[in-house]
Amino acid sequence: MTALTMTACVALRAQVRRGSAVSAEGEYVRSHVTEVWDNFGRSISMQGAHADLLDQLDALIAEHVNPGWDGNVAPPVSYATAQNARDLIKALPATVSSPELAVEPDDAAISFEWYGGYRKVFAVSVGNSGRLACAGLDGTDQWHAALHFEGETVPTFVLDSIRRVCA
Repeated sequence: MTALTMTACVALRAQVRRGSAVSAEGEYVRSHVTEVWDNFGRSISMQGAHADLLDQLDALIAEHVNPGWDGNVAPPVSYATAQNARDLIKALPATVSSPELAVEPDDAAISFEWYGGYRKVFAVSVGNSGRLACAGLDGTDQWHAALHFEGETVPTFVLDSIRRVCA
C-alpha cells in the first residue's frame, strides 16, 4: 500500500466521521467507507496485539444489538458507539494490555476495564459522542476525567492511567 493510498483512506475516513449523512445515499456511502476502513485496519495494522479484542467487541455488539437485551429496557448499542469503540481499540498501542469489555445497560455505552490487582482498576466508557468517561482506583487513590477522543490517538491521561493500575 502506498503512502498516497494510506493518506487518501485516512482523509476519507475523517470526512465520514465528521459528516452527518441524512439521505439514503449518504448513509450508504458512509457505511461502505466505514466497512472499507475497518477491513483496511484489520488487514494491515491489526495483525498483532488487539486483533482478538476487535473480535470480542464484534461478538459483544452482536449480543447487545436489540432493545431490551438485558431482559428489561436496555437500549441497543448504536452504530456510533460501536465505531467509537473500534476506533479506541485501533488506537491502543500494542504495548497496552487488552481490557475486559462490557456494555452498560443504562446507555449502551461500551466500557473498557483494566485490572491490575487488588483495588487497582481503570475504566473508560465510550458512547455515541467522542467523549471518554474515565475513572480509576489505585489502592485508596481515586481519579476521573471526561476527555474528547478524535478517533485516532488515545489521550495521554488514559495511557498513563492504564500504566498506573497495570504496573
